[in-house]
Amino acid sequence: MKNPFRPVAAAIAPLLIVLAVFPLVLTAAPEPQKVETVDGVRIVHNQKGGVWGKSPKIALELVRKIGDVDTEDEHFAFNFPSDVTADKDGNIYILDSANARVQKFGPDGKYLATIGRKGQGPGEFIFPDTLSLDRDGNLIVADSAQNRIHVIIGGGKDARSVVVKEQMIRGVRPLPSGDFAGRASTYSVPRPGQPAQAVSDMRLFRRIGQDGRSTGSFGLLTDLGEVTTSRRSNPSSRASSPTATASS
Repeated sequence: MKNPFRPVAAAIAPLLIVLAVFPLVLTAAPEPQKVETVDGVRIVHNQKGGVWGKSPKIALELVRKIGDVDTEDEHFAFNFPSDVTADKDGNIYILDSANARVQKFGPDGKYLATIGRKGQGPGEFIFPDTLSLDRDGNLIVADSAQNRIHVIIGGGKDARSVVVKEQMIRGVRPLPSGDFAGRASTYSVPRPGQPAQAVSDMRLFRRIGQDGRSTGSFGLLTDLGEVTTSRRSNPSSRASSPTATASS
């Protein structure tokens, strides 16, 4: 006579093995990363040790500090400093965006000059967002609030403005050719008088000529199926050297 419980027992056996192994899997799972705050700095510990293990090949060293929250010297009181650059002589330029100015300091951190002020003329800013030096040593200040690129000549002795046409551009950097490159607008809502763009037609970067008109664009967006999601999920960054070769 056949045992009617044998098939059932055979089916239960693998199940018991799975249940027995499952707690082991849970036990072997790595613990969450340890996060702590040391001297106001949030530190996330990599439980795997990282590529360099406990012997990092680089280290950060504080070389100089310029500005202070409690300073009474207006030259060192910044309000939303957003960019910094240095010239061949080691002078440091800090873009003090909310104060609509560029602060110049010597290599030793000594205040030297203030360049620019709030306004809408050449060399005047509303809320500048990026700062660079071109191949001739001129300061390039992008002011997206005005849709302008300011070229500050001779440390502020002269200035000219390039009005960016067609669409908004941010994060402008100078190119060796004398043109500019920056982050293009990926907003699905067009500016007045312009047609709406599909994600496939948008680009992450634009190249701008001396007359403020677009001379090229590059950088495809990843289409995630919905316009707003696609433009928000395609972050971009840019870096440019006045002596490097660039293409569009």
